[in-house]
Amino acid sequence: HHTAAQLSLHVVSVEQPWRPCRPGSGTTDNADNDTIYVPIDTVLRRGMNSDQVKTLQYLLKQAGFDVTIDGDFGRGTEKALIAFQKQSKIDVDGRAGPKTVEALTS
Repeated sequence: HHTAAQLSLHVVSVEQPWRPCRPGSGTTDNADNDTIYVPIDTVLRRGMNSDQVKTLQYLLKQAGFDVTIDGDFGRGTEKALIAFQKQSKIDVDGRAGPKTVEALTS
């Protein structure tokens, strides 16, 4: 038996931020509309290329950083990540580990 608070918290953690909501976008012209971002369950670092990197890039973009969501963890993504880590007072290592991901999703 769940309380309403637990239930709503559960829904939020499942739906956000992996699936960006785009109200009123009924067309499928833009592939971005249909993208479902996968949860990050590994430490991401420069040189990696995966759907989890796309999630990281999406989160960095939501946080106001100018990154391309292409799944390729290159210099631009690393630079944005380091800037985010400095801003969030997280250990600056240029890697997206659990603490960094938690900070990006909170």
